[in-house]
Amino acid sequence: NFLAIPGRGVEGTVEGRTIRIGAPDWTLSGEPLAVALALAEDGNTPFGVVEIARDGSSRPLGVIGVSDQPRPEAIEAVRELHELGVKTVMLTGDHELAAKAIAARVGVDDVRAGLLPADKAKAVSDLKAGSGLLMVGDGINDAPALALADVGIAMGRGGTDVALETADIALMRDDVRGVAEILQLGRRTVATIRQNVTISFAIKVVAIVLGVAGFVNLWIAVAADMGASLLVTANGLRLLRGAKHEHAHN
Repeated sequence: NFLAIPGRGVEGTVEGRTIRIGAPDWTLSGEPLAVALALAEDGNTPFGVVEIARDGSSRPLGVIGVSDQPRPEAIEAVRELHELGVKTVMLTGDHELAAKAIAARVGVDDVRAGLLPADKAKAVSDLKAGSGLLMVGDGINDAPALALADVGIAMGRGGTDVALETADIALMRDDVRGVAEILQLGRRTVATIRQNVTISFAIKVVAIVLGVAGFVNLWIAVAADMGASLLVTANGLRLLRGAKHEHAHN
């Protein structure tokens, strides 16, 4: 009878007993809740463990404190995003005290903790107002937020199926530094497109002006048209060279 409640915890039957494990405010009260809060102050995310009686009452069995460890590359990834002028915000269902401890270690600008899936989606909607927003996630609880973001990125290996299906981009390597790489590539791509449009337009205008003045024959016009195509193609190929360089660097 296993049951998973998003953002709350899990419940199931163990040897005939109904056991619930989840967020302290969903499972605990009184002194056990105070123990859970003490664990949170030490940087742990607490979970209450209770037995549910047939009349719906609960009996506390214990408290589990889990301490998340940042990915080894997380600090560098956040630093790279800051260098690109990106503000970083952590959205998490973990306890606020534990989340702030992790955010401080990594260098995240802002943290919003204790969020249910719907809360994450609302936070994304609020953050989108007036600016572009990129969401990175890998869990079931991240799927609604990934769907609402301007661009959703899921971790390819560690991400859940729901997150991968919802996101616009999936990182094939579980390395969050790939987010900065994607942003850099996207910016270079847009810049290259603008350059190519400008180059092509400029060549066409010059060819038309010279043609009206009688300085351009058919062969020169064909050469100008072909030359513009070759120029924009060569300019676009610089993106591939840059991507290979970054891949080798990492």
